[in-house]
Amino acid sequence: MATVWATTTEIIFEYTGLSATAFFTIVAMMLVTYKVVCSMFLSSDDFVPVKKQSLNLGDMTEEELRAYNGSDSEKPLLMAIRGQIYDVSTSKLVSLSQKNYWI
Repeated sequence: MATVWATTTEIIFEYTGLSATAFFTIVAMMLVTYKVVCSMFLSSDDFVPVKKQSLNLGDMTEEELRAYNGSDSEKPLLMAIRGQIYDVSTSKLVSLSQKNYWI
C-alpha cells in the first residue's frame, strides 16, 4: 500500500507540481463548488415525488385504461407495461412536451 501511495504522490507531483495533499484538497474544493453551483440552478419543481404504487392489469380492463390516455387533464396519465399499470402523469417527458407518447 505504501508503494501505491508513493507512486501516486510522485505522479501527481510530476504532472501538477503540487503535493498530494494540495492536489486532493483542490479536487475536493472543485467537487464542492460544482455541487453548490448545480444546486443553484434547480428549482423545487424539479423534485416531483414519484408514486411507486402500481396496479395489475387485471385491476382494470383495456377499455377503462383508455380513459386515462391524457386527453382529459383532470385524470392521471396511466400506462400499462408487461401487465403492470403505472401513473406517468408526473413524467418530465410528458409535462415538458404536453404530448402523449405510446409505446
